[in-house]
Amino acid sequence: MDYFNASEREGQLRFASKRDRMFKPIVTLLIRLNITPNQVSAFGVALLLAGAACPARLFPLMMVLVSLYVVSDGIDGCLARVTGKTSEGGSLVDIVVDQAGPVIIAAASTIHIPTMPSLAVLFSNLYLITIGLILYVNNKDIEVKFTIFRIKYLFYICYALSFIIKFDILSYFMGLASIYYAIIIVILLNIVCRHYDAKSKQ
Repeated sequence: MDYFNASEREGQLRFASKRDRMFKPIVTLLIRLNITPNQVSAFGVALLLAGAACPARLFPLMMVLVSLYVVSDGIDGCLARVTGKTSEGGSLVDIVVDQAGPVIIAAASTIHIPTMPSLAVLFSNLYLITIGLILYVNNKDIEVKFTIFRIKYLFYICYALSFIIKFDILSYFMGLASIYYAIIIVILLNIVCRHYDAKSKQ
């Protein structure tokens, strides 16, 4: 299970290889402690939820927790590959944990910054619909020839900057991202429809 299309996969594999080398000492320690990839994923979600639950006055702690969540999200896949525990189920867990970050942090931003709640809801929904469509087209081997921009890390940076400079740039970011993902959804739906139209004519 993958949410990178064929045109993106080569670059993602290069990135994953570099990330695996960086996390190798941590992964080696986790193997010695008999920690499983799913346990790392669960720990990451706990860190994410704890960060989102932090009051605004504890923003530095919140950012530390979210940063550790991001690191754990990189470690679980690496641990699975090294230990030979990769599976469809594990991939699904990894994707859910990976994509939970922007959704939960968008909700938390309405209290911490605060951002516009309507934009946070719109952004979260369009983001999840896009991820769902990407998983669908990949699962059905429907060809997508363009790269779909992932905004996770830029989203986290805008979140931190909004708090630090005391100006809500995150709402602007979520607004622009919502427009982008709405366009991507329309394009992906059109690709899916054309794919099945072509199949029905065969």
